[in-house]
Amino acid sequence: MDEFLLSDIGGTNVRFALSNRAGTINALQTLPVQAFQSFESALRQYLTEQSVRPVSLIVAAAGPVTGRRVTLTNAPWEIDGDFLSMSFDGLPVTLLNDLEAVAHALPTLGQHALRPVLSPAERPEYLKAPRLAINLGTGFGAAVAIPTLSRAWTILPTEAGHQKWETRIFAEERSTTVEGLLSGPGLAKARATWKGSDVRPQWSAELGQVIRDLVLATGSWGGVYLCGGLIDDFEALVDACELTQAFLAPGPMRNRLRAVPVWQITEPNPALLGLATLISNDA
Repeated sequence: MDEFLLSDIGGTNVRFALSNRAGTINALQTLPVQAFQSFESALRQYLTEQSVRPVSLIVAAAGPVTGRRVTLTNAPWEIDGDFLSMSFDGLPVTLLNDLEAVAHALPTLGQHALRPVLSPAERPEYLKAPRLAINLGTGFGAAVAIPTLSRAWTILPTEAGHQKWETRIFAEERSTTVEGLLSGPGLAKARATWKGSDVRPQWSAELGQVIRDLVLATGSWGGVYLCGGLIDDFEALVDACELTQAFLAPGPMRNRLRAVPVWQITEPNPALLGLATLISNDA
């Protein structure tokens, strides 16, 4: 049976998996990015250990994709699809943004893979409305899954993390970016600034504001799906009351926002699952 090789590249780790059927992954392996000079060297190690010759390579990387290339935003790797293909005997290569891959998984995630953060006040009226994927980890990423009349989904990757953001958390630096605050390095800086004081309520409030703004900007009435390394410890990290108050701040869209569910993705590899939904398109 044909094996498709999937890879999810973040700023800290690169994950590999194999798939021979849409929506399934196996032979998962996680490697530290800093242990390898290039993606190619990490890929060769995985292929050697698995003793497999895949029919296609589908890569999700934490950076903007331009043509057939992507440079990681928070790590010193550049992935060139054409170079990869030549280096691995003409292997077909597909490149995506990492949150683009997560967004592909959103329509397939069942309740077992989700934990409610904010439950809607009533049954959502927008079950076939756009859905927003947000990652909080080494960086901040976002992508939108948009339903079409053909019952398929169109994915819109963004660079929302690089929007300018005015914060009250950093004492000497009010102006930063969304990623500069809502990421692992941003949280570490916030904690250092507050020097032992509890930064969680204010950080959670600003997270709620950002999520609210992105929902309004993208029309993602179908729900918000949070993932990433920081989200893995969500209950300890986030003050749910402060996040809720910020998300439902007074305004003309408040009642509409009440109908928007916010979920934590508990599935550990949503990007790889999203890539696995594409394998039938690359067969």
